Parts: sequence; C-alpha cells; structure tokens
Amino acid sequence: MSGFLRNENGAAAIEFGLTAPLMILAALAGMVIGLAVWQWNSLQTVAAETARCVALNSTLCQTVDAGTSYAVDRAKGLSFDNGISGSDIAINGNDSIDGVAVTTVSIRHPFALLSSSFTLKAKASFPNSGNAAAPPPPQPLPPIPLPP
Repeated sequence: MSGFLRNENGAAAIEFGLTAPLMILAALAGMVIGLAVWQWNSLQTVAAETARCVALNSTLCQTVDAGTSYAVDRAKGLSFDNGISGSDIAINGNDSIDGVAVTTVSIRHPFALLSSSFTLKAKASFPNSGNAAAPPPPQPLPPIPLPP
C-alpha cells in the first residue's frame, strides 16, 4: 500500500484536469469582456463624430435625421452591420454644459451573449458652431533655478 501512495504517475494529468476548465473559462471571459469594451469604444467614437458633425452643421448632418443616418452609417463602418438603428440614437442640439450650447448624442446598443444581455451606452457632446470658448492663452513657464 505504501508504494501506491508514493507513486506520482499521472499527477500532472490530474492537475491539468482540475485547472484547465478554470483557465479556459477565464480566457473566454476575458475575450467577452474585451469584445464588449471594443464595441463600447466604437459606439463612443460614433457618438463623438456624430456630435461634432451635427454641432458644426456639416453638409452631411444639417438635420437631426441626417445626423441619425450619419451615425448609423458610421456604426456600420465600425462593424455594427446589423445592430444600430435610428431608434438607438438620440440627438439633442440644444443642450448646455456650463453655459455653453452643445450638441449631445446618446447611443444605446444591446450586447447579447448566449442567454444574457446588457445595454452598452455611449454619450458625447460637442460645442455648437460659433459657441466654442477660446482656449486660454498659454502661460510662460517659470525659470528653472540654477544650482549655485
């Protein structure tokens, strides 16, 4: 019996069998989280570009409907081929942040994986044309004291 207890043949296989499912689960969870963050970042990019386009009254976004279709087209270009629609996008051209008139774009998009799902939300604002505050003038750097 003591020879059987000291035998280490197959110990690596048992350790692998115990740890492999956890490592595979961790790898898959990391990939799903990465995909969700990538899609959220893409939505944030679309929201920022659409807010800028509408706020500057670009020829592509002169109306809210044109801004919505611009956002849908940009989202399709960033691999949201079948998920973004006009009802997922809200554009407010009369918003205000600290007294500055801005255009705000909000996008909601469901993110589903197997039987669970949650909503990714992105929001961006851009000053309306003519209302952007001028940046403050650059301040000179203080002189660097030299050692004695």
